[in-house]
Amino acid sequence: MALSGSNKLCTNCRKEVTAGSRFCIHCGESIPDISQPCIKCQQEVPAGSKFCPHCGETILDSSTGRRSKGPDEKYCSSCGELIKEQAEVCVKCGVRVSRTVNRDTNTLGQEFSTRSRLVAGLLGILLGGFGVHRFYLGNIGIGIIQIVVSLITLGIGGLWGLVEGIVIVAGADWKDADGRPLKK
Repeated sequence: MALSGSNKLCTNCRKEVTAGSRFCIHCGESIPDISQPCIKCQQEVPAGSKFCPHCGETILDSSTGRRSKGPDEKYCSSCGELIKEQAEVCVKCGVRVSRTVNRDTNTLGQEFSTRSRLVAGLLGILLGGFGVHRFYLGNIGIGIIQIVVSLITLGIGGLWGLVEGIVIVAGADWKDADGRPLKK
């Protein structure tokens, strides 16, 4: 990357900015004053920079000593290496890192809820008018609404909970208040 005069590259967007600028005219990012040496070109790099303003090299995170994680990346659970989000095996240590299936996770590696689908469904069928199944799943607000609706409609609102209980037991994709799928 050829820079004109003493100009630098913005540490956020990698576009050229005038030397001494306090903000990038392209992305608006502030240009920090504190610096550290670039590993590649040994020029001073402002702290917190993602890229060297002189050569464009990716800067390591000073707290961890490694490159910052990108949006489509994750860390290997065994060696800590940055790998692609969809990777099944770490390229550094060879450990299988995703798509593991056990009783606590689903096929995507997402944790299951500690709450049971059968218990939630039966609570909905038997005590749905009182919103007990919603309280069980952590949905306190909806549970209170179900109680109020049942009281106002003199119990007819209990059909709402009954239907939800049947749907849960039938195997619909139901989640707890934290968004985790119910265990079977």
